[in-house]
Parts: sequence; C-alpha cells; structure tokens
Amino acid sequence: MLPRSADIGHAMHLAQQARVFVQKPRRPGLPFSVHERRNMPPCFQTLHVSELTRYLKQRLLTVEK
Repeated sequence: MLPRSADIGHAMHLAQQARVFVQKPRRPGLPFSVHERRNMPPCFQTLHVSELTRYLKQRLLTVEK
C-alpha cells in the first residue's frame, strides 16, 4: 500500500525544519533515506513514512538550534 501524499508532504516539511535531505524511493519497496547533506551516506533509512516522521520529530527535539 502506498503512503498518502499528505503524510509524505508532512515528513518533507519536518525534514526542511530539521535541515536534512530526504531521498524518496524511486519505486515501492525501497526505503526512504535521510542524509545530513546531499551525496553523503544515509544516517537513517526506513520503509514506512510513519517511522520517518517519528525520527524527524525526535531529531527536531534533540538537535540544538
């Protein structure tokens, strides 16, 4: 089952706030990847948007501004 576009949009908004780059999968079954900067190895990977959102929210709470 594909995630809702609103859920993906919310995750992308959180990524922008956390100042990270999220690479969306090219096709279903591949993971979302979170990168500190482009062309760097991923610091987090998940198959589910809910886990991605949870990680980004936690990152926003723990990273100093």
